[in-house]
Amino acid sequence: MAIFRAETKHISRSKGQNVVAAAAYRAGEKLTDTNKLNPSATTHDYTKKHGVLAKSIILPSELYDQGFSINRQDLWSSVEQHETTTRSVKGSRLKQTARLAREWLLSLPSELSDDENEQLTAEFTQKLANDLGVIGDYCIHKPTINNYKPKADYIESYDPDTQKPELTRVNDVKASEPDNRNIHAHIMFTTRKAKLTADGKLLLGEKADSERSEKWRKDNGMVNGGDYIKEVRGMWADMVNERLAQHEIAPISHKSYKELGLDIIPQKKEGKNATALSRYGIQTDVRNKNNVIKERNRAVIKSAADSYITGHNEAAERANTAANKANQGMDAADKWLRKANIWLSKSAPTPFDSKPRITELNEQTIIFDRLAERANTVLSKPPRELIEQAIQKYNSMHGFGKWEAYIQKSDWGGGGIMPNPEPDPKDDFNQRQLDIIDNITQHLIGVDDDRANNKVLRESLSQSDNERILTLLTNPEKEQLQYEQAEKYRTEDTPANITDSHTKQEVETAVDHEESTLAPLAPRNTYRPSL
Repeated sequence: MAIFRAETKHISRSKGQNVVAAAAYRAGEKLTDTNKLNPSATTHDYTKKHGVLAKSIILPSELYDQGFSINRQDLWSSVEQHETTTRSVKGSRLKQTARLAREWLLSLPSELSDDENEQLTAEFTQKLANDLGVIGDYCIHKPTINNYKPKADYIESYDPDTQKPELTRVNDVKASEPDNRNIHAHIMFTTRKAKLTADGKLLLGEKADSERSEKWRKDNGMVNGGDYIKEVRGMWADMVNERLAQHEIAPISHKSYKELGLDIIPQKKEGKNATALSRYGIQTDVRNKNNVIKERNRAVIKSAADSYITGHNEAAERANTAANKANQGMDAADKWLRKANIWLSKSAPTPFDSKPRITELNEQTIIFDRLAERANTVLSKPPRELIEQAIQKYNSMHGFGKWEAYIQKSDWGGGGIMPNPEPDPKDDFNQRQLDIIDNITQHLIGVDDDRANNKVLRESLSQSDNERILTLLTNPEKEQLQYEQAEKYRTEDTPANITDSHTKQEVETAVDHEESTLAPLAPRNTYRPSL
């Protein structure tokens, strides 16, 4: 999988560095420092260097649009010559603490092609060059085994006689070959903004915003230097992930383990010496510490993976249980619809049919309408908010042992103050509603187990038929109005051609019979409103 690496540092004279030499090494070229004020100016030849995949100088769009161009030799020689001072009493001299360039070291995904990695590097370089107004110089390194000449390793030891470290050349083991997956980019940016003079020559002016002091950045409404580095690292991660997504490769992240919420400790950088010693079985302190960190991280990752698998399995089991319940409801609805379709499969009456035949079809139509409505009720989702409210109130009443008070007088509608409100319910409920409440009360009284109470009530109130119970307990007036409308609908729904009272009774009996045989089991003593 792809890895994330985006490091930045300065190429500075205070570290004894020369920007012309740095550019020559990264590009694998022969460049000469032409700064006359530098007594150590010389030619740096790295033309024998292998593995330079691509290189290019990127100008900010402002300079490119003016038709300006510059080569690597002139660019970095100009930088060396510019960083001088004339404030010395002895005349012009080198700035000994000058920051000559800022370098970004980026790991490129080995999963991408060489062309894609070069396009990615060029895009990143162009973005920073435009944002900061500086010139960028990128070189992509891809170690190759071809034409690689192994170098001998050296083991450093301490001689107590001379009290000095000594290097012993090791020839008994072949030096390791480079890993061609270690493809990376070195990008050097000028630390000063690039502009053109009137005659079209390069002018390195004021410092780039990225090189300004913290006070200057704060006064100009910019984030501090540390946050700016994080922003650039995040921008690089986004660019890489955009291309990785095109190949369906897992994304990378610029965030630390802590920011990602991972209990993982980063390892220490071993360096080339410790790495060389490890090839010959010599353990160093940094290698031993990293081995301890690896074992610790391995245990943490395994524990997290086990917890994830366990949680995933439990979630899958819960999902299967919910799916099974849903399928049961669907099966019940399908049964009603299949039965109704059987009744309506008979052909419609013709002018030659007798009156009893027409009456029979009307009766079947009534049954079909009732069953279709019942199927829709099963398929529809119960009012979740009311059910959750009922369960919440049920839990708040637990322990007081007065189920009658909870059932008879609902304080959800503002009719009481917990605990144990026992006002006269007659003001809120009519006799028909009180009969229903008494029926529910008988269902709940006598259950002592806490979990059983909760389960029984939840199952009871989850039935689609008992939506009217919830409405009754929360708003008796609304429930009464629904009841009256249902009664009116039931009366008006009777076909005009069924006038005989005995025939009407037969239809009602047939409907009740079919519903009782096809309806799913519901808790005992639950309320089933008339349709």
